[in-house]
Amino acid sequence: MKNLMLFVLLPFLIIGCNKSGVKAICDQIGIVDSEQYRDAPRDDFDFVSAEIKGDCLEVTVQYGGGCGDATFLLIGEEKLNQSLPPQRPIVISLDDQDYCKALVTKTISFDLTNLREENYDEVQLILDGLSRTPLLYKY
Repeated sequence: MKNLMLFVLLPFLIIGCNKSGVKAICDQIGIVDSEQYRDAPRDDFDFVSAEIKGDCLEVTVQYGGGCGDATFLLIGEEKLNQSLPPQRPIVISLDDQDYCKALVTKTISFDLTNLREENYDEVQLILDGLSRTPLLYKY
């Protein structure tokens, strides 16, 4: 009976995992949408760090606030820059409805699976506001 249960569950475990065998658990899901990429709120913040860990982009940012709402989104441009591997411009949008002045440091992670490009196993992510060195996302 245990072998039958394992046989039934195994396909779901395989589908739900990335190449490393560990399912990515990120704070938010990145999206690809040209209109949102162009029109997203871009309130000021500074990058402390940005690193790809598996299928997650983990960023640490600093911004002025501390007593209200601040919403971060990761948005990718639909159109890719032509190169090998392809390059996808991305932006981290901040809609900061927090008018306090304290310096807030926050780490947030974004699931990158929606930013993959079909027929490739990697894409370079050009993160607006970070140096022009692309972040290589391998999947």
